[in-house]
Amino acid sequence: MRQMIVNIHKAYDGRRILTICDSGLIGRRIEQGKLQLDLTSNFYRGTERDADWIRKAVDKAFVAMFIGRESVEMALKMNLILEKDAIIADNVPYTQCIFL
Repeated sequence: MRQMIVNIHKAYDGRRILTICDSGLIGRRIEQGKLQLDLTSNFYRGTERDADWIRKAVDKAFVAMFIGRESVEMALKMNLILEKDAIIADNVPYTQCIFL
């Protein structure tokens, strides 16, 4: 599995929000009907990270967003989602997890 782009945001209460995106998708706008992902914004731009680093970061997150085939596949392998949980827009899978 290739490296993915990860960005960490902090919520007002200090909890972590992660965006995990296939590197080849950064800079794209994905639209299909009412669904829209704007991967041109700084919200999704981050640092390339490998799967081991991402697994550790997800353990400390409140929310994790996975964008792209490899990223969503990682969420599946981590048993964070079921395949039916992913939304597909313009042939790009997307899902998010909230950890309570």
